[in-house]
Amino acid sequence: MVKRIFFAVVIVVTCGFSANVFGQEPDTIKLDNPSFEDLPSAAHTPRLWFDCGFQGESSPDTHPNPNGTFGIDKEAFDGYTYLGMVVRDNNTWEAVGQRLKTPLIKDTTYSFSLSVCRAKAYKSKSQLTGRDDNYNQPIIIKIWGGDGFCTKLNILAESKPIKSNDWQKVGFVLKPKINLTYFLIEAFYKTPTLLPYNGNILIDNASAIVPILDKN
Repeated sequence: MVKRIFFAVVIVVTCGFSANVFGQEPDTIKLDNPSFEDLPSAAHTPRLWFDCGFQGESSPDTHPNPNGTFGIDKEAFDGYTYLGMVVRDNNTWEAVGQRLKTPLIKDTTYSFSLSVCRAKAYKSKSQLTGRDDNYNQPIIIKIWGGDGFCTKLNILAESKPIKSNDWQKVGFVLKPKINLTYFLIEAFYKTPTLLPYNGNILIDNASAIVPILDKN
């Protein structure tokens, strides 16, 4: 009798697991701290986001901080603060990431958006020359998925160069080639480009990642 009861329980659990993995509709995924809220500070990544930049380089910034290092006083699009990231003339750039509450599912199409703009002035020292420079050149955003913090297994989307100094909504269509449990937003140079340069991007108001269901 004991063996039969144990066998029945195993069957129920196994069948339930299979249904969850293979039979469920993909979830809408809400990011943690999508408005990048935190105390404004240079080299301080907003809470619940992980710095995925280069070792030995400063972290992304939380703005606005008009009396701080970079003097950026633009009002947030949503909430009180936003994320600032740069690319540098020494061939390094910044990125942030976090673990997703539920995975992005292979071959599922999702919509995602960010509010973005470019700061007219983002002053800091050149990493190449050591002299003061303005990191004000347009750059792009790349969206990646991975299986751990800061891993880049699957490029999901990239934007055109962000030139506007006013907030604008940029939409992305994501279609992962594999199941992905981590999400990364990366600042990068416009391509093609001959040499790395100093540029910036301001990011706010990340949307949920919403599956686009096939109606056929």
